[in-house]
Amino acid sequence: MVQRWPALFTESQVYCEFNRVVGKNLKDNFFDALDCFSPSMIDLFRKKKGVTGQFLSELLRQTKTTEPTDIRCLCLRGLPIILGDEPSAFFKTCTDAADKEHLSYPKDLANTFDFTQKVLMGLDEGNLKPRVLSLKKLLAV
Repeated sequence: MVQRWPALFTESQVYCEFNRVVGKNLKDNFFDALDCFSPSMIDLFRKKKGVTGQFLSELLRQTKTTEPTDIRCLCLRGLPIILGDEPSAFFKTCTDAADKEHLSYPKDLANTFDFTQKVLMGLDEGNLKPRVLSLKKLLAV
């Protein structure tokens, strides 16, 4: 795969290729969108009940500062929980991405990656899955 797509294996090359293909700054757009949605996500995390609410309450309890990096981490950790995806699989997928032979999303993370791609990054928002659309409406900013 490295021989076929050598531009997809360093962070700076990924940013450059994304900008070339989409015409957006990947890093800035991602963090801007995450920062924009963060207050609504945290409010939603606080309102959730049941097992989901317990997981989210624990994440909120673990977040001790209001530093942007900590808030972003909180939101990214809570996103798969809110969408009913497998949180541990999300982080394993993100950290193992360089080892993947294919670029498709795992089925147990479809909602999380769909939300990230279509809502946070604003790419192809036309056809959102019901769960993703519901979260987008709840977080309307």
